[in-house]
Amino acid sequence: MATAPRVPTATAPQQVRVPFRVLLQRRLLAGALTVILALTGLTAVGIVWPMAQHAAQHAFVSATREVDARLQADFGATRQALQVFAHALEANPPSVDAPEPFLHLAQHAIASMPLVTSIVAGNGRGQGWLLLWRPAQREWFVRLTDRARWGDVQHFMTLDDSGRVLRTWREPLAYDARERPWYRLAMATPGQVRWTEPYVFFTTREPGITAALAWRSPQGEPWAVGFDLRASEIDAMLKGLPLGPRGLAVMVDGAGQVFGRSDAPLTLSATATGAWRLPTAADTAPPVIRQALAQPGSEASEPARLGFPDAHWWVTRRAVMLGDRELSLWLAAPWWDFVPHLGRWLALLAGFALAVAIAALWAARRGAQQFARPLEYLARAAEAVGRLSFTRPVRTDWRTAEVQALAEAMNDTRRRLRIFQRRLQRREAQLQREVEALTAAEQRLLHVGLHDPLTDLPNRRLLLERIQHALARGARTGAPLAVLYVDLDHFKEVNDSWGHDVGDALLQQVAQRLRELVRGGDTVARLGGDEFALVLEDIDPATAQDRARAVVAALEQPFELGEHRTHISASVGLCLAPRDGRDAVTLLRHADEAMYRAKSTGRARVVVYEAGFSQATQEAREMREALAQAIADRSIALWWQPQVDLSSGRIVAAEGLLRWRHPRWGHVSPATFIPLAEDGGLMPRLGQLVLALAFEHGRRLEAAGWSLERLAINVSPLQLTGEAFADEVLRHLQASGWPASRLELEITESVLLDEDQARGGLQRLEAQGVRLAVDDFGTGYSSLAYLRRLPLDTLKIDGSFVRDIGTNPQADALVESLIQLGHAVGLELVAEGVETAAQRDFLAARGVRRGQGFLWSPARPVDDWVAHRVAPGAPVSS
Repeated sequence: MATAPRVPTATAPQQVRVPFRVLLQRRLLAGALTVILALTGLTAVGIVWPMAQHAAQHAFVSATREVDARLQADFGATRQALQVFAHALEANPPSVDAPEPFLHLAQHAIASMPLVTSIVAGNGRGQGWLLLWRPAQREWFVRLTDRARWGDVQHFMTLDDSGRVLRTWREPLAYDARERPWYRLAMATPGQVRWTEPYVFFTTREPGITAALAWRSPQGEPWAVGFDLRASEIDAMLKGLPLGPRGLAVMVDGAGQVFGRSDAPLTLSATATGAWRLPTAADTAPPVIRQALAQPGSEASEPARLGFPDAHWWVTRRAVMLGDRELSLWLAAPWWDFVPHLGRWLALLAGFALAVAIAALWAARRGAQQFARPLEYLARAAEAVGRLSFTRPVRTDWRTAEVQALAEAMNDTRRRLRIFQRRLQRREAQLQREVEALTAAEQRLLHVGLHDPLTDLPNRRLLLERIQHALARGARTGAPLAVLYVDLDHFKEVNDSWGHDVGDALLQQVAQRLRELVRGGDTVARLGGDEFALVLEDIDPATAQDRARAVVAALEQPFELGEHRTHISASVGLCLAPRDGRDAVTLLRHADEAMYRAKSTGRARVVVYEAGFSQATQEAREMREALAQAIADRSIALWWQPQVDLSSGRIVAAEGLLRWRHPRWGHVSPATFIPLAEDGGLMPRLGQLVLALAFEHGRRLEAAGWSLERLAINVSPLQLTGEAFADEVLRHLQASGWPASRLELEITESVLLDEDQARGGLQRLEAQGVRLAVDDFGTGYSSLAYLRRLPLDTLKIDGSFVRDIGTNPQADALVESLIQLGHAVGLELVAEGVETAAQRDFLAARGVRRGQGFLWSPARPVDDWVAHRVAPGAPVSS
């Protein structure tokens, strides 16, 4: 990028320029920093530091006293509970044959004593009882011993936390309670609570101590009971002592062995004889404890202060008396953890900060007077630049070198920004032109999506929108509305005789004649094939019938198609709003029914819709009754058509399609019985049947080894208008266990037109993971706005578009537009009706991921899938 030429500025007389840093140090820091540093040092060294140390020592002593009280309470409670337990056993001696009273009493004792993990008891006859709580298994472990009757065979059982027996067994084990340390110690002084030296428990092989108490029964038989305290429970108790975040607690017995520590679990070592030995404090205790043990007078209980590289520590020894045994509890913590955050410290610091602030403010005000003027000027100049005003130059004759350099840089920036401003203005104009071009392209794409590519008439989607808008206007003004459904008679003969090019030319001439028959505010649309529709607004019934007869007359006139001349006729169905319907779909369907009545009664005529056309014939009524019975006895089948990955050719999904075979009518098309179900109120029951069959088939397909990404089923618009539809789908999902993310519901574009009723249920389903697809896209009535507002995942391109791929450039362009539209709104694309490899390659090259159609397979029964007779290109079964 070219650099703007530097504009010469007037130079001031040469002056001695002092650096901005030097002036700042002289005026502001010379006084303020001296005062701040001096007062901070004096205060910290002379006042704050000694007071903090004294307060920390006092807090540490208070903490150790609290530790003493807590330990006395914990061990004292254990001793008292042991005495109570022993008195209970003395009053009601336990039995190894009926140990339940002992177990019940022991369970309550262990539950009430956090330090006690197991209880043992024994007598002079060699009988023994053990109850141990296993927290990892959430169960009680019981061992029963009777040396006189069972010898070395021990009886074991496990109980759940409610006391129910889970398992019982026997196994040989050389255990005799009379030989255990706790029993021998208690028997030495009956009636007195004795505490053992730390030793390894027989059952758990963990270190611990036992509080034991012995007595003699009235018959002179010796008894003893013990409360076991595991070293791990002592560790947990030590971790909970109030010693701050880094405090340490280590319990040492009379032999110098570590019995408990708060910083790490104990690790046992084996002796030469195979016995287990506790670690010694001199070898394994934390460094601060080891240094305290090595200090002269280490048995003193007053706190000692020890220095370490990272911190100074307070260390003290507290004597823990367990009966006649004395344990040493060493407590240590960094002194800084006990410095209290009290109000007097805050007040002291606040007073100091206030004094420093006053001194700094005085020094700053003195220096700021000399620097404020140029800075304020430069600030105003910067504000002008911020307002995009680049015309006024910035003054640069300042005494301070840094300020002058800043002013010159601002001047240079101002010149560059002025250049950039001009470039941005040119770029803005260019972007405006690009936006206009994109808008025009969007309008063209919208036109393609809403109009028939052959005749340029509105398609079905735009027609339905215009009918809906006309109904809304009629509801406000009371103006009537007429819908004409036009079908060309014998049009297929033209295609078969002279080819599709001549047929297309005929359709274009028909479209032109229909345009000439309507008024400016009316609509002519092509619905597909040889079907057209007219919407006549603000028209009375008689005039509407005259206009319909005019359509028949106009289309009976000969058509010149190049070297061919032909005559055709038209059958017209007419319905009126609001008499024959209050929504676009209903009006179009009724006009269609009237048109079919015109065809069935001779063609080339106009038939006005009458109530009851849908149920006019006896056969229609019989078929509806048969359909209801078929739904009830589940004789309607759900066949599956595979959806294939276009890049790999692998079957990745399947769409469920209903099939109904009747003894009288044979194979009945869904296009025949679905409208009957909708008109007869059978859609809720039919929809429930489809859901049930889909999930049953899904589990069968999984069991047969099919790994499909999802199963797709079609949903009628009438189902979506019901409030219970989403609940029904979620209920079936929960009952079947089928993942919601592997279910795809295919809805027609008519649902998008009435999105307010369907949106709530669709959003609930989408929130649970159910995928939503728009079926037969391009043949219906949706708009881009509806696609953005509803929670859609997939767009299915209708087979009528796919079938025309390669036949003419307009058809290819329409399909490409639909694909681009799907990509633009972020939806996955599936092409329906793929019948040739050329169609498949065309779609895959434009980013369509999946396709379905007769190129791979028609819909097949689930039994064919289970038998793996379904594969891309598999033969069609009869």
